Amino acid sequence: MASQDERIESAIADATQANDAGVRLIDEGRFVAAAEELRKGLARLRGLPPVLVVKTGEAVLSGNLAQALVRQRQFAPAIELLERQARLARETKDLQSYGNALSSLGSVYLEQGDDAKGERFFEERLAIARRIGDKKGEGHTLNALANIYLARKQYGPAIDLLTKRVALAEAIGDRRGQATSLLTLGTAYGETSRREEAQAAFGQALELMDGEGDPRAQQVKAALAQL
Repeated sequence: MASQDERIESAIADATQANDAGVRLIDEGRFVAAAEELRKGLARLRGLPPVLVVKTGEAVLSGNLAQALVRQRQFAPAIELLERQARLARETKDLQSYGNALSSLGSVYLEQGDDAKGERFFEERLAIARRIGDKKGEGHTLNALANIYLARKQYGPAIDLLTKRVALAEAIGDRRGQATSLLTLGTAYGETSRREEAQAAFGQALELMDGEGDPRAQQVKAALAQL
């Protein structure tokens, strides 16, 4: 008879295989099949002792299954899974996983039109990212919060957040993130009749996008033409 450690090791291997298959299927746009694989992975871990490696595996699978369900607009079960991921991440003191769960929860609530809840989750995500030194996560969250303010036509706070995100992205060499925020920043300046600043932001975005072969360059050229 297999020992408990052997049973855990075997289950983790199977769950990891199911998770990898599920993530691959998500990337391929096959969300129903992805959810099926990820559920198999979670089922494989069911009934095992709640040791660190099992909780970590459950958190990863829960987060990925939630993404597959969100793509199918099954928001209620996705939220339950993301709350489970957050709880497990807190229990295992995995702040990166916890931050990822918060970010995903914020996005789901925004998808449902609840920007107040979305904002709260992103604010908490921002604090976690800064606490653990996750600069890329911090940048993504600044951009998400800026978009919430833009949707409310609160251009001052949005411009402040986007300016911080541009500087952060430049510092860590995230050229795509920098270009994305410059594009949004140019739009915000345009909405507030700050034409020269809009031109400068769009110009910098275009320079970055042309260098990367980014298809959004045409969008920037169109925005410049309308100023």
